[in-house]
Amino acid sequence: MGGESTGSSSEGTETTATTASTSSTSGTTAGETTSTTATTTGTTGDPPGDPVVLVDPCVRCRQLVLDDTHVYFTALGPTNTDNAGYLAKVPKAGGEVTTLASGLIGPSDLAHRDGVVYWVDFKRGAVESVSVDGDGYTLITGEAIHPTDVDVDDLHVYWVDAGNAMQLDGSLSRAPVGGGPPEALIGGLDQPQTIAVVGESVVWVAGDAVWAMPKDGGVATMVVMDPHLPWTLVGEAGHLLYWTSKGPILGDGSIQRIDLLGGPIEPLVTGLDVPWDLAIDGDRIFWTNLEIDQTILYADKDGGDPLIALEDQIRPEGIAVDDTHIYWADFGTVPDFTSGRLARLPKS
Repeated sequence: MGGESTGSSSEGTETTATTASTSSTSGTTAGETTSTTATTTGTTGDPPGDPVVLVDPCVRCRQLVLDDTHVYFTALGPTNTDNAGYLAKVPKAGGEVTTLASGLIGPSDLAHRDGVVYWVDFKRGAVESVSVDGDGYTLITGEAIHPTDVDVDDLHVYWVDAGNAMQLDGSLSRAPVGGGPPEALIGGLDQPQTIAVVGESVVWVAGDAVWAMPKDGGVATMVVMDPHLPWTLVGEAGHLLYWTSKGPILGDGSIQRIDLLGGPIEPLVTGLDVPWDLAIDGDRIFWTNLEIDQTILYADKDGGDPLIALEDQIRPEGIAVDDTHIYWADFGTVPDFTSGRLARLPKS
């Protein structure tokens, strides 16, 4: 979740080692509010093709990122197997699934830059990286409490650590991408959950508020207080911030935008049922609806009625887009989550 235009539970953890590998397994292919266009239900769009399943099953599939040729994704694996989580990649067109790191417990969000994939393991208190070829595994830190989200720029990898409930021991930290000790930028946070690097700022969600500070540290400023539970953050053009708000009740979710250089909050789409992950291309916003209708939706980037790209999913979580396709991770459902999958759909 998060990043420049291209969530987690709160469970306890025990520490275990991570094994990076290149083994392969077969896989199938703050301001005033301005006006908005809103709707509580989406209209069916007109995608130019059928979905293609890339990985089936993808047991408890979580998040994904893209490069020019591959989809990189995290999955928790079977519930009855210890340390079953993993990080893997699959060609965008489908094909062999290659495991990049295994033996994970709670792999969640991930980020990609310059041939390296970074991810957080919520249950192991770890921030880690590995090259897209499966070489050069690095444990950036194993001393976080509950890291929940990660992002990266050309110099540093950034992450938020939710800490412990009601302890105000959450934090925002960074480390050099080329190696070096972690650096805490701010502590004493109330369970920060998501993060995005936007231009010269790093932005995060804690509770009902979105905060920002300079990437090199400094004074934290509240961007907006949003009682509708802000969640995924995505930046664009170095200064525009988009976010999903899950909503305290069904039908009260939204997608909003603000210019970090100054300007009002712009509600772009409202009346949603738990919008979760968010992606942006040049013209549109795309998101997963986690509850009730379990859909993949999109709308004009400047606001408008939502259109349904795909209905009747099980639990769509992560989403990413490139020039031609929408990609998403479906977590699956009980009892064994073997209904989870990773898939793509042509854009309309």
